[in-house]
Amino acid sequence: MNARDEILSRLSAVPKKSISPRPDLPSLRELSLTQEERIETFSRNLRKETGVVHRVPDNPGALDRLTQIAGESMYDFFKRRIADPIGIDPDKFSWDDYGI
Repeated sequence: MNARDEILSRLSAVPKKSISPRPDLPSLRELSLTQEERIETFSRNLRKETGVVHRVPDNPGALDRLTQIAGESMYDFFKRRIADPIGIDPDKFSWDDYGI
């Protein structure tokens, strides 16, 4: 058996999986919503699930809001919950980019 036949044999032996059906497209009404209407729809649905929506104007506003919610700065939160437990060396870690 040559390499081509061996590869084809292996490929044909793999169990076939059915392809998941494609999800339905949103209705034309949903597709035509403005950005603000989409945000309001998302917020309304989130509140139905007991979620809380915090609208902020920009990325720095988001960082400020997260700081308020966490009750500590994002740097302190990151250090306490992520950096310290996994052993990030604070002398080698730079917090120049907040990722936003």
